Amino acid sequence: MTSKSYQEAKAEALAQLRAFVHDDVTIVDDGDRVTGPGGTTLVNGHGQLPDDVVWIDRRSKWGNPFVTENDGGEYSREESVDLYRGWFLGHVEAGEWDVEALRGETLACWCVPRLCHGLVILNYLAETYDPQQTLGGAFDAK
Repeated sequence: MTSKSYQEAKAEALAQLRAFVHDDVTIVDDGDRVTGPGGTTLVNGHGQLPDDVVWIDRRSKWGNPFVTENDGGEYSREESVDLYRGWFLGHVEAGEWDVEALRGETLACWCVPRLCHGLVILNYLAETYDPQQTLGGAFDAK
């Protein structure tokens, strides 16, 4: 069995990302940056970042506690994001998190351009504060 080249892996990740988001979402820099309605942007944590970036990786309260198999956990990337969705909504509905504070901010995580829990946050912001423009997929009924 041959391993995938970087280019093949990147193309596969971009295809998965595009399938998860709505057509109105802008995917730039080969998927290293995703901008949702309202100007909230999800970026890859590598490289030059603005000083005011909001980290949503596991070091923060916004981080995904459901670790993927690639990172030594037990979940596929899809399972991890799906489990995060319920966990995230639980915190929001309990009034524990001020998600509106993330509107218009630049959010950084290491996953992008792979499927990322940050898309759940972007979609929640879009559906809650910009209901005419949703990212699609993230909160669809299963």
